[in-house]
Amino acid sequence: MKITILSAVILIGFYAQAQEATVLLQDSISDSYKESMENYIQVRFDANTDITEFKFNNRAPVKDFNVLPNESYQARISLGYKWLNLAYSFSPKIGGLNDDEALKGKSTVFGLGLNLSFNKLQQHIFYKKTEGYYLSNSNEYRTELSESGIFGKYALLPDFKSVEAGLVSYYYFNGEKFSSQFARTQSEIQLKSAGSVVAVLGLYYSDIDGSKQQFPFLQSNIDQNLIYPFRNQTYYAVAGAGYAYNYIFLKKFYATAFVYPTIGAQSTRLEFPAGKSSEKNTEMTISGYGEFSLGYNSRSWFGGAYASVNRYTSPTADIKPSGEQTYVMAFIGYRFKAPKPIERSFEWMGSKIKKKN
Repeated sequence: MKITILSAVILIGFYAQAQEATVLLQDSISDSYKESMENYIQVRFDANTDITEFKFNNRAPVKDFNVLPNESYQARISLGYKWLNLAYSFSPKIGGLNDDEALKGKSTVFGLGLNLSFNKLQQHIFYKKTEGYYLSNSNEYRTELSESGIFGKYALLPDFKSVEAGLVSYYYFNGEKFSSQFARTQSEIQLKSAGSVVAVLGLYYSDIDGSKQQFPFLQSNIDQNLIYPFRNQTYYAVAGAGYAYNYIFLKKFYATAFVYPTIGAQSTRLEFPAGKSSEKNTEMTISGYGEFSLGYNSRSWFGGAYASVNRYTSPTADIKPSGEQTYVMAFIGYRFKAPKPIERSFEWMGSKIKKKN
């Protein structure tokens, strides 16, 4: 798989170099605020720290339970053309990173992303599966771990796994001037600074599954009323509104910001060990999200840095699962004229959609 991906990137790079001279202004639809690059393919590679830590914040005497995958960073390759953008994420082992398996165990990560972008509407679909975690707050369990014969720095959880999936829709009220695709998919170029109020609607699913993982160091809690769930399945929906702004300076440099709070509801099913019956809860969720980027964007090359912060919580009577996603990303990309077969394929799809409408 790695050889295939590397070969594809090399071939795309050679083709991109051959096409660089053909990227001309007259081939794009432009106005005074933004310029469409929908006739060009965008290829982007990034390295990021998009890693989720799962936390169960418990009430005394039960200790918190926090787990992390053995990842220092992820890599992602994305391809975009017109309204479609596809992304594939993986965890390479380069430079000694993602490779300390003796200390933190082995983690396997697989992720896919799909972006559909239109003038005012943008939809993001994602799926991510992670297998193999470690107990990041193992120091709090040092006595229990020693009594269970576990003397490493971290308790390894090779059979602990998670699945995350979701659909997020963004509606940009100032789609005529503000480019929603500029910072995210690079299928447009923002020519002048502009901002927009944004409405957000998200549907999510997560499955934090430790049902096949042995936890000998937790046995002392089995007889208590407050014990750890070994599986947490959650469906939740959120709605919110915020503001996004693209600031352009020195013609080809930019800074962007997008912030919004959300409120929603989640339905959670908790499964427990020791014969305790499962629990179902429906609760309100509160979250805050922010993303910021700084970079360079020409009609051929683009690149920059990006940071994202997403924190959410949902209090329950005894156990409060919370999530935190804070990551940074560095990326570089290139645009080149789409080959004729791809152009004709999308023209054919467009004609079919118009006929149905």
